[in-house]
Amino acid sequence: MTSALDEKLKEAIVHLKKASDLDRTNADSAYDLGKALLLAGQPEAAVAALQRSIAIKPADPSPHYQLARALEKSGKTEQARQEWQRFAEFKKAQPETGGMAAGRTQ
Repeated sequence: MTSALDEKLKEAIVHLKKASDLDRTNADSAYDLGKALLLAGQPEAAVAALQRSIAIKPADPSPHYQLARALEKSGKTEQARQEWQRFAEFKKAQPETGGMAAGRTQ
């Protein structure tokens, strides 16, 4: 049985895909889509969205964190390990970041 929360998440993903498709240069919408897809148990789709977010805004640590999680859930442990390393390097260099990274890694 599908819960109301699952239905809301599916609806959110539909809207996030539309927003992401409308502006392919918006790192925030790609990040939000990737995070929602990961939450919905679609790690492969999340990987693509998060990689696009990173391509647009490569210095933001948050998409690297979420990408590492998505890669782990996809069984791509070596790629995940590399992303965890990138995330750690960004956090070490920018311990107090703003924008997408502010409080959104958990």
